[in-house]
Amino acid sequence: MKKFILFSAVWLTLVYAHATIITVDNNLNSSANYTNLQSAIDDASPGDTIYVSGSLQSYGNITISKKLSLIGAGYNPNNQFGLKSIVGSVTFIITEQTFPVFVSDPSGSSIEGFEIYSISVSDFESVIKDLRFKRNHIYSIGLNSASDIIIENNIITATINGSGFKNSQPYVINVIIRNNIFTNPSNTLLYFVSSSILVSNNIFLSSVVNSTMHFYNERVIFANNIFYGAGVGSTQDHCKYCTFTNNISFGPGATDFDYGTNTTGGNLEATDPSFNAAANFSFEFTDDYRLRDTSPAKNAGSDGTDIGITGGITPWPVTESAAPYIHSSFPAVPQITKMDIQNASVGIGGTINVNVKAKVVN
Repeated sequence: MKKFILFSAVWLTLVYAHATIITVDNNLNSSANYTNLQSAIDDASPGDTIYVSGSLQSYGNITISKKLSLIGAGYNPNNQFGLKSIVGSVTFIITEQTFPVFVSDPSGSSIEGFEIYSISVSDFESVIKDLRFKRNHIYSIGLNSASDIIIENNIITATINGSGFKNSQPYVINVIIRNNIFTNPSNTLLYFVSSSILVSNNIFLSSVVNSTMHFYNERVIFANNIFYGAGVGSTQDHCKYCTFTNNISFGPGATDFDYGTNTTGGNLEATDPSFNAAANFSFEFTDDYRLRDTSPAKNAGSDGTDIGITGGITPWPVTESAAPYIHSSFPAVPQITKMDIQNASVGIGGTINVNVKAKVVN
């Protein structure tokens, strides 16, 4: 048994030591390693990084059962062609092989720079850990068996559901949801029931009168968020034994944090956060959710930084200072934004002169 464990440890060390970069591009005449994203995932080794080019076509639905880093071109990129990396559903599962005995676990994976229809973490036998979703435009996330999850700097259009249970105990714990923009009219956060869930420095938007941003949440900690149009709840069906500190509420929805069994402190209720430019309570890429110098949210967070997406430890990365790209974050890797061939024609054996512009956003 000791020999088997030693062999496994050495094998895993070798695999991660030789992690490679794989490229995927489904555009015509692609020179990438793969044109099909799922094929690249299936052939990859744990620890590999997969770069996915922007395209007019979706890369379809994918399943991830090993530790991988997926990096796309962005969900609203400001570059020469404006092509984004699109996937349908993303499913994380643990797979087991009986002979030879082998378990493939996606724990430790990350996804950055995509437009994604849905993410599902759905292995009910084991807990998938240490996932990170960053700088994406995501429609919905379902966490059914997850721990140590970070969701940051995303635009989230629908819901995040934390409804996983096992033996009547929560199966979704240690989740950080920070510095995101939520655009769903109602019921954005659902069924989180643990005090290890931290929701901080987000903006919750809704133009729907009497909307409520959460439903059946318990013991969740809300700190330094801005509820702009989205109601903060009004009954224990929305949130009970929750903690609300240093949040701001404003708009047609319920603005009083102190209801039911909740604990509150340092909140600003029915207070305009004074964004640079927000035409209404609905999200638009032309809006600017940075704060004016006179905003009551400036340096008013529980940590001394801003309330909202410009505060906390992962402030929203502004890649462009003008609309509609203020909230269209590039992935944190260098990217070419423009490439032009300077020669009108090139003879045999001649030199092609190329002008390349690139940027990187940390």
